[in-house]
Amino acid sequence: MNYNILKTIAEDGWRIVSLPEEERTAELCRAAVQSALPKLSDTESILHDVPKPLRTSELCMLAVARDGCALRDVPQDILQRDICLTAVKNYWNALGSVPLVLRDEELCSAAIEENGQALQFVPRALVTPALIWKALKTAPSALQFVPVELRTAEVCLYACRRDPAGLAARYVPCEVLNKFLW
Repeated sequence: MNYNILKTIAEDGWRIVSLPEEERTAELCRAAVQSALPKLSDTESILHDVPKPLRTSELCMLAVARDGCALRDVPQDILQRDICLTAVKNYWNALGSVPLVLRDEELCSAAIEENGQALQFVPRALVTPALIWKALKTAPSALQFVPVELRTAEVCLYACRRDPAGLAARYVPCEVLNKFLW
């Protein structure tokens, strides 16, 4: 093992991309996952640069704990609920990468606590008034993802009052607007 390479990757995990894939060992990949800072992009994670045979459950858990968008690079055969929950607690948008069969009330609620926009990824059967209120509290513009039949006057008024940019108002149904106007 070249300790200079290990030291370099331990300082900046993204440097692993300069190594040929056949030289990326489990030890180097672990150091990369531990040290790589998440990118501002939603599409890149350090786990993508780890060779697939080295993507163990433990390494994937470590990766999603640091960067929730790494969830999309977790192999399907080791994708488990605990990895998904860790990812969505770290980054709400990871809920979109969780297989539908694993999206449950706890996972969806954890994502919405991070950002109400996660409501867009919640299966309709799990959308409850309590979840809607939680979503609107952190992101009033999430009103657009509230099923129309649940956009009551109270819900719409709450979203509009909490939204200084006025984005939520675009999603108030006409029949609710009429109640306010007449």
